[in-house]
Amino acid sequence: MKTTLHNIVILAENYPALVEWYKKVFHLDVLLEEASSYHYTELGQDKKVIVGLTPAKEVEHTPTPKRNNSALLQVSTSDIAAVNQNVATYGGEVIFGPRKDEEYDFQYGAIRDIEGNEIWLVEA
Repeated sequence: MKTTLHNIVILAENYPALVEWYKKVFHLDVLLEEASSYHYTELGQDKKVIVGLTPAKEVEHTPTPKRNNSALLQVSTSDIAAVNQNVATYGGEVIFGPRKDEEYDFQYGAIRDIEGNEIWLVEA
């Protein structure tokens, strides 16, 4: 048996707003959009899926306020400071960063999207 990760899906409370937030903050393209019997959007770059989003209510899920999830999205970016600026512009929250890991010589940080999902940023 071979198993591969298809993608991470975020169950959105405000689906249209969250899709737009991810598009703007990370400069992602819509790679797939389903709007018939259910709603689902895959966003990515260069035909590579980064994240999927679907309305939480369509899968009978009720998001909790100010999430403290055990799983999170980790995004590689060439410019953490620019992502942080986009977060400031489009809402969400910069938790920290960019910080420098001296031992391995890379920068990292963390943000929350407009629904409180934590995202770790790692310098590409």
